[in-house]
Amino acid sequence: MNTSLGWIEVPRQMVKINEEKGDLAGFFWGSLRGLTYCLGRSLLGTYGMSIFLFPPYRTLVKPDFIFSEEKEE
Repeated sequence: MNTSLGWIEVPRQMVKINEEKGDLAGFFWGSLRGLTYCLGRSLLGTYGMSIFLFPPYRTLVKPDFIFSEEKEE
């Protein structure tokens, strides 16, 4: 899921920053932060797919999946 749905971080972070700091920050800072999170989540998802057979497997991204409830960062 993280590999294929990492792109959802872009609008998710834009909305989150928009609520915290306003429209302009949401558009610019939120999209930059979303692209960074997208890249990280997608790469770590690919990494997770390549090592999941080797115990002990633990995810490196919090929340584990994009649609999971998240706590404050």
